[in-house]
Amino acid sequence: MRYRILLPALLCALLLALPTRAIGAERPAAPNDPYYGEQWALRSEAANGIDLLETWRFGQGSGVVVAVLDTGITAHPEFEGRVLSGYDFISDALRAGDGDGRDSDPSDPGDWVSAADISAQTYGPNCTETSDSSWHGTHVAGTILAAANNGVGMSGIVPLAQLLPVRVIGHCGGSVTDLIDAMRWAGGLTVAGVPENPTPATIINISLVVERNCSGAMQSAVDELSARGVIIVTAVGNETLEASRFAPANCLGTLTVGATTLSGDRANYSNYGSAVDLSAPGGAATRGSGILSTYNEGRTAPAASAYALESGTSMAAPHASGVLAAILAAEPNLPRSDLFTLLFANLAPFPAGSSCAQTPGLCGGGIINGARLYAAFAARTAPLLTQVAPTELAIGTSSAVSATIDGSAAVLTLLTPTVCSFDGASVTAIASGSCILQSARPGSATVQPVDLRITIAVPGNTPTLSLSVPTRLKVGRRITPTVTTSSDGVATLTSRTPRVCVFGASGRLRAIASGTCRVRVEVPATAQFAARRITVSIRATR
Repeated sequence: MRYRILLPALLCALLLALPTRAIGAERPAAPNDPYYGEQWALRSEAANGIDLLETWRFGQGSGVVVAVLDTGITAHPEFEGRVLSGYDFISDALRAGDGDGRDSDPSDPGDWVSAADISAQTYGPNCTETSDSSWHGTHVAGTILAAANNGVGMSGIVPLAQLLPVRVIGHCGGSVTDLIDAMRWAGGLTVAGVPENPTPATIINISLVVERNCSGAMQSAVDELSARGVIIVTAVGNETLEASRFAPANCLGTLTVGATTLSGDRANYSNYGSAVDLSAPGGAATRGSGILSTYNEGRTAPAASAYALESGTSMAAPHASGVLAAILAAEPNLPRSDLFTLLFANLAPFPAGSSCAQTPGLCGGGIINGARLYAAFAARTAPLLTQVAPTELAIGTSSAVSATIDGSAAVLTLLTPTVCSFDGASVTAIASGSCILQSARPGSATVQPVDLRITIAVPGNTPTLSLSVPTRLKVGRRITPTVTTSSDGVATLTSRTPRVCVFGASGRLRAIASGTCRVRVEVPATAQFAARRITVSIRATR
């Protein structure tokens, strides 16, 4: 395992925010990943972690897309099979370092800055510090969705979620315009000159900040994304200043995350104040108290995949993104307002005596915690459902159908218009199959969701079916059986005794040996008739 801690570093325009299923009924077992024991941030509330195992009672993120807007990602075994087609939004070809401007390749070629770059002002006069490549996006992504239980490396919070990598940071920073476009694209909004995103994210993680007000264009992007149900999780920055000075954390509608340490107190680098919504583990710049995640061995260009310890609000934000992804995997249609109500009502309190506990509002409402969230989620009230409907209905007949949810009439929607019709009060069967009506209602912070379904079987009418054949047939002779049926299906004839009699290509039956010739005729189920078959016997003689 590679150990690395970065201290605070100001970037030219944007700052990397680091100081240089169905719900499970039982608590899952700890993963077998060998570095899991070093991931203190995933431990229980008593250890000031998020409690990964309780979070996994929601599930492990299946079906959720999480976008990481960052430096891009490097290839890593922990991401295999779950990386979607992202985009590189860096418009400055020099800063991008990959030979062009915007393109469809979000991989991270490295963002190092050499002494020669500083001397030549390659990336502008504000770029004044040398650095190795940060592999920042790779580290952030690993916290959220590194693979679990594969016996390798570490464990991510939602190891079944999908990663949408979006590159916005290159050598010595990036552009606010590029960031805004990347936010819009990641959440499924249109961006001029960029192909449509086929896999929009449910959650967008932004572990970077820029010291400025939230611009009208950035706030507009946040508003449009929020209206689509996209959650934007942002780090608050590492300057030990008021978080309200930094965008996008100061945009209304983002979920802002400060950093706590192993002790549960505010990390000394973390920005603070009223713009901080909550805190999550971000670590400290000492061995054993950083945040372990995926990394790369290269000092400049990518080399072998690795793991490293980092610290910063950049590391805190993905812990929040991961927990939220687990919840939304369990209940994708949970209204975002109810999700936030649930979230803020069930944060873990800061440890007694900590600066966060002594100064309310300094670090947000508390530390995000999967155990508290799951307990509240599972304790929501189950609605009382009733329904009045037949279990079976003959074609051409009608019956009243109704349902209630907590004593109020449910609005039913017909899902199978080819099988039955519904006028709001009664159904009429028009074809065989299953007549299905549904009443769905999303859950809330206090009530479980409703997915009430009424299924009425509509059997087809039993058709008449007969087969006209002689009772005896001489070996070597051929006959043409006559089928009579009321079904509108196509009748099929087969010999059940091919050693005695067979059908030729013309459809005629021929006896080829002495014995009992059994012939089956069957008609398939159709919209109006049920399937039916009969078998008749013919004595074949010489």
